[in-house]
Amino acid sequence: MASYIGRRLIVNVGVFFVITIAIFSLVHIAPGDPVQMMIPPDQFNASTEAFIEAQRHRLGLDQPLPIQYLSWLGNALQGDLGYSISTSRPVGELLLERAVPTVELMGLALFLSIVIAVPLGLLAAVHRNRVLDYIISTFSMVAISTPPFFFGIIAIYVVSLKLGLLPSAGMASPSDGSTVDLLRHLILPVSILGIGGSGPLIRYVRSSALNEINSEYVRTAVAKGASPMRVIGVHVLRNAMIPIVTVVALSLPGLLAGAVLIEQIFAWPGMGQLAVTAVARKDYPVIIGFAVLVSLLVLAANLLADILYTVVDPRVSLR
Repeated sequence: MASYIGRRLIVNVGVFFVITIAIFSLVHIAPGDPVQMMIPPDQFNASTEAFIEAQRHRLGLDQPLPIQYLSWLGNALQGDLGYSISTSRPVGELLLERAVPTVELMGLALFLSIVIAVPLGLLAAVHRNRVLDYIISTFSMVAISTPPFFFGIIAIYVVSLKLGLLPSAGMASPSDGSTVDLLRHLILPVSILGIGGSGPLIRYVRSSALNEINSEYVRTAVAKGASPMRVIGVHVLRNAMIPIVTVVALSLPGLLAGAVLIEQIFAWPGMGQLAVTAVARKDYPVIIGFAVLVSLLVLAANLLADILYTVVDPRVSLR
């Protein structure tokens, strides 16, 4: 396995450099000028152009794109992602302070998705082509096909505005900063993101469980007098979870994409909200830093999925 991981890391390094080139190029060739966007339209005058050129020179934006990229790459390899154009703060510092809320949101949502998907997927497989299977499959398809922002808006209107049960935005109330208050703010965004993520997982669990239910070892266990609960809860579940582990690992990038939307809807101060604000302001360093972080997550998730597959299934070897 060590040699396989080493080869994958080498390949991932090459892929990462290609991704950084693509990200850097696409961000810089997009229409708009971050320096111009810092100046209100009603304040443009004869001296404004000179100020813009001076600022572009200070930021290095007047240099050829390959030179800008090599300068950024050299700094990034030393852990320096540059400074935000709009706030003048280090990009790494901005991403780090926004990472904790995003990790909280994603981690709890992923846990909720698994808690929902595993029992419902098993129930759908056990009651295949029956009423319960149709109900669970319908729920799964609704969760897959309905955009998270739609669920979010409905939840805010009903739960927060009409019933007044939970807060609709932010991470904490102005007059409160307790753990209970944080949990109350987490309930809605985590529920929306978790239910949305459970949809495809239910389908995978159902399909995997159906394959195991029809296996020889299940029929043997039943013939030896094992109870249905033991057959499903021990034998089927353990083997059905083997491919699900890789699916969960590969779902992390998609979960982050969903978190970006949820953070905007619920004003959650995470990396997604930071990225959207940076795009609106054409803040090149922040956009690039966020995109690079996401690309690293995708590469790491793919490698983690391969490794976990061998851990949960000893029959598989990586060479």
